[in-house]
Amino acid sequence: MSFENWCKHYNGLMNDTCRVGVVYKDVKCPSEEPLSYPCFKDRGCTDLCSQAAFRTPEEVAEEMEKARQSLQRYLENIANGICPHCKAAIREKRQVGRCVYAYPCWHRLYQGTLKQEERQWPQ
Repeated sequence: MSFENWCKHYNGLMNDTCRVGVVYKDVKCPSEEPLSYPCFKDRGCTDLCSQAAFRTPEEVAEEMEKARQSLQRYLENIANGICPHCKAAIREKRQVGRCVYAYPCWHRLYQGTLKQEERQWPQ
C-alpha cells in the first residue's frame, strides 16, 4: 500500500477512529478480508464513507518526500551514534534475537544481524 491508496484521514487501525472521527468498524466493507475498509482506494468500497478523500499526485509526492527525509534522519542518527527515538548517545549496539537495540536506552533500532565490530561504539 502507498500514500495514493490511503485516505488522507487514515491514521491506522490501531485507533478506533480516523483523523476526522469516523469509527472504523462502522464503515467496514462486507468482506472477510482484514483490511476491507473504505480507507483504501483499492478495496472498492469508498462509497461506504462520506469522508473518504484521497491525495492528489502532488500530495503523494510531498508525503513521499517527508517519509524519505524522516528515514534519512533516522539512519543518520544511527550512523552518528545517536538513538533516533530518544536522542541519547548510543554506547553500544546489542543483538537480541533478530533485532538490534541501542544501549543504554534499549530502543530497538532495526532488525538484522549486528557485525561484531559494530557492537562496541567508539568512545
